Amino acid sequence: MAIPGTESSEEIEDLAGFGDGMADLAQLVSKALELGACFPSSLMYGDDVKSQVTLKLPEGRVSSKLAIYTTLINPFSKYALMVTPLATAVEERLLTAGTKSKRSFSVLIRTLLVVSTVVVALAVPFFGHLMALVGSLLSVMASMLLPCVFYLKIFGVARCGGAEVALIAAILVLGSLVAATGTYSSLKKIVHEF
Repeated sequence: MAIPGTESSEEIEDLAGFGDGMADLAQLVSKALELGACFPSSLMYGDDVKSQVTLKLPEGRVSSKLAIYTTLINPFSKYALMVTPLATAVEERLLTAGTKSKRSFSVLIRTLLVVSTVVVALAVPFFGHLMALVGSLLSVMASMLLPCVFYLKIFGVARCGGAEVALIAAILVLGSLVAATGTYSSLKKIVHEF
C-alpha cells in the first residue's frame, strides 16, 4: 500500500490509528478461523471425504446444484482474470493510434487467445497433469514462499524477533516441502500416463 508522505509501515499504522502488531493479530485471527473450520470438518467427515467436494453433495437439492454451478463458473472467471492482462498487452502492442475499429480488433485478439488456449489444451497430451504441475509450483510460491521472503526483505531479519524468524523459516520449509511433494506427484502422474 502506498500512502503519500509515508516512509515505513509504522507511519502507516500510526495513520490508521492502529498500534504495533495489528497485522500480526489479523493474521493470527485468520489462521485460527481456518483451523477452527478445518479440524471439526475433518472429525465430522474423516476418511469418507472425496477429493472433489461436489461428488459428496446430496443429489436433487437446490443447494447442491448451486454449489456445483459455482464450481463450474469459477474457472471461467479465473480464466478471464488471467487472460485480460495478456490481451491488453497484445492489444497495446499491435494497435496503432490510427486504428479505426479498435473494438473489433480487441474482440479478434481475445477470440484468438481463447482459441489458441483450446488448441494447446487439445494438442498437448496430459494437459491436465501439466497444469497440476504448474499449479503446484506457482500456487505455493505465490501463497506461502514469496510473502515470507518479501516480508523478510522489507523488514529485515534484524528487526524481526527470534520467534518470528523461526516461524517464517518453518513456513518456508513447509512450503518448500508442499511444492516438492506436489511437483513430484504431478511428474509421477505425467510419467505414469506417458
